Amino acid sequence: MPTLVIEAFGQLASGVGMPIPSDDAEEDLYSLFTAHSELMGWSTTGRRQRPVLWGMNDAALTVGADGSRIGWVQVELEDGVEPVTALPALIQCFHDALGRLGTVELSGLQVTGSELQSARSCSADLISALNWFNTAPRAMSPAAIVIDDQSLKGRTDTELVATLQQLNTGGFEFGPQLPMAHHHASETPDPSISTPGHSRLGVSVTLPEWSATAVSWALAIVIDATGASGPCPRSFTARLDV
Repeated sequence: MPTLVIEAFGQLASGVGMPIPSDDAEEDLYSLFTAHSELMGWSTTGRRQRPVLWGMNDAALTVGADGSRIGWVQVELEDGVEPVTALPALIQCFHDALGRLGTVELSGLQVTGSELQSARSCSADLISALNWFNTAPRAMSPAAIVIDDQSLKGRTDTELVATLQQLNTGGFEFGPQLPMAHHHASETPDPSISTPGHSRLGVSVTLPEWSATAVSWALAIVIDATGASGPCPRSFTARLDV
């Protein structure tokens, strides 16, 4: 089944009157993520007929137990759903669920995709949504993206970076290429989901703001651009860090 795993890195601090839940708490990341995705019409486990992007697999907090990783969520995409189309809603839902459990200070996000059946490029859909960032304060937050993807095999880094730089728009700027010293090893929680290990590309990116929405847009456009002519089914790992 086509699967996406999202991992968040940074800090999740308890707020006033909002302690980080224990293992036996009534609500946890799984229940909150599931409820929010159902409320927004992105997923459902009930009988109501409404748009569905993904089905829930699993989720867990890892604060204090797994380095800088604060939590992860795993979903299966519904038939016909493009992974890049689902990614912004998925990341926003994940970030919002974390925010119900504490104060989130995000330093990075990693996406791992497995057995994905991407049929078309979705860059036009992503670019058409850039109005959202027109009122951003233009803090211009620099970051780095590293993608490990079998779709990169046989393609030059120069070609890929040039493709991304053609998409520089709406406060997002890609390039230059980064050395692989910026590479972070995959920290995917499910050992049955293997990372590609075929070819890697590191590229700098400037975001119009540091937010889950901006991070999801940058990751989605890189995943879309690098996989436009790649094999199917597709697997990849992509990570963005400040």
